[in-house]
Amino acid sequence: MTQVIVPATAKERGGLQPLVHLTVNGKDRAEVSPNQPVNLVGKIEMPPGAGKIVEYDYYVGSSDYKFEPATKLSQPQTRVSLTRTISFPKQGEYVIALRTAGQRDGKGDASGTTPLINIDRVRVVVR
Repeated sequence: MTQVIVPATAKERGGLQPLVHLTVNGKDRAEVSPNQPVNLVGKIEMPPGAGKIVEYDYYVGSSDYKFEPATKLSQPQTRVSLTRTISFPKQGEYVIALRTAGQRDGKGDASGTTPLINIDRVRVVVR
């Protein structure tokens, strides 16, 4: 099987896209009981000279398959750290995604350059 291995840091990887890393309870997968909270940690980083992070949003395993409304950063940043605690009331398998947009000029509005988007996912199994 062939797989692309992306470098761990934005500086090593280069390019223009933001690097997104999401964990659940410190890993990429967690098994929990119903209503047991899990801790999400997101780290977003832009490669040097590539621009700034202007927004991020989450998909938290909802049945409508829609992302939550985006959080627009009032001050675009080159690095963002996020934490969030959630739980699920029913048994099942849930995919949680963190999506982010970086922009070369860091304006975060329609007059700026086209946003570059990246995403990371984790899985929560509720038994």
